[in-house]
Amino acid sequence: MSSSTFTWLAYDDAERDQVAALVRALDEPETLDSLGLGIVRDTIADLLFPGTSTIQTRVRYFVLVARGVVEVERSGPKSTAEFDRRLRRIEGRTMDALRSCGDPGTGIVGWNSGWATKRWPSSIYWNGLSQWGIRRVGGSLRSYSVAVVSHARRRGQRLADEPGEADGSSAWWDELPAWEGDEPFPGTSLEVTPTWAEAEYLLDRMAATFAGGAGRPANLAGQRSLLSHVALAQAQSPWDIEVADPYLAEVLVHADLFALVLHGAQLRYNRLLVERAHNLGNHVDDAALNELEAAWVKEMTERFDEVTAWARDFVGFVTVIRRAGGRISPSTHAFYQAWIDAAAKNPPEAYSNDRLAEQVRAQEQHLKGRHARLLKSEALTRWNGALFGAGRLDYRWRIAQRHLLDCAQSLGSRNGHARR
Repeated sequence: MSSSTFTWLAYDDAERDQVAALVRALDEPETLDSLGLGIVRDTIADLLFPGTSTIQTRVRYFVLVARGVVEVERSGPKSTAEFDRRLRRIEGRTMDALRSCGDPGTGIVGWNSGWATKRWPSSIYWNGLSQWGIRRVGGSLRSYSVAVVSHARRRGQRLADEPGEADGSSAWWDELPAWEGDEPFPGTSLEVTPTWAEAEYLLDRMAATFAGGAGRPANLAGQRSLLSHVALAQAQSPWDIEVADPYLAEVLVHADLFALVLHGAQLRYNRLLVERAHNLGNHVDDAALNELEAAWVKEMTERFDEVTAWARDFVGFVTVIRRAGGRISPSTHAFYQAWIDAAAKNPPEAYSNDRLAEQVRAQEQHLKGRHARLLKSEALTRWNGALFGAGRLDYRWRIAQRHLLDCAQSLGSRNGHARR
């Protein structure tokens, strides 16, 4: 990557504060899906930000996990159990090295639980490593460990000694940036932000991603993702930037307006929970919900013409989702259409409409069965009023932006690591 490619990545105190705010947001719960919005959320997220997931924290893990797995691979484990032990050991040492330089809330996996953590970075980032072209072979981490052991046995020598691997990189992995530590990887001290070389490498990998990821439908074969538009790191939301690519521009319009319009259904669901709790004698505080409801009606009213035009193209929206591999069930399709049609005509009236409220109840019960919250009287009598899945869909934008800002942070520093 030429240094001029990312000249926009000047890093200032405001952006540093933005990183800090994003990192603090790690403690926010993942958006819950009681109404079947997940199929659209995940399909669009894979189109815009393939390789990301809601449980990812910091972008340097893409390199750290890859480097750790390659180290294990090169050691020539004789069994999958040995592979697992060696990987856990190197991931644990990496965790310790990160914790020695980090602080609580900086996104270090296992900060509180240490080596007893139940979810290691290798499982969190494994799929993303393939989507970003860092890992060249498909399959699960388990199938990969089996292949590593089998290959080592067949060759009778370490994988690092194979032809084409003289530089210490595995043929099954993209060439990683050189390790710059004074000690053998992972060392005893690691910053959570990438080095300069790692940041440039990761931006290259993001810029090369395809909409829909590695398993994208044939009709998206050459379509780049929004991660290739790295200037979005400075935007407040992905729809704040101008995208020349007509396909991505269309996806962004659908993403923005679907999130806005269906946010009303998410809020109405929470209002039904509040009303049910009140009927059971639990008078929870609904001040936060009142504010969100007022804000939704206000924005829907301000964007009335835009929303109305989009609602008329509901078929076009569904077509985009289906061509990207998303499968919307008939019942969920009907729920979407009923809410969108009503909300586009008159937002306040739609929000208070009893028929639509009943459809919200029916949609949750259809999806959750006996686990539907609106049916759980005992749980609602003890509910503290914390909202369920009331955040507007962002399609993993917060995760992608943090990854980009981490790279900006490093490229904007003098020594390859910016301050946390």
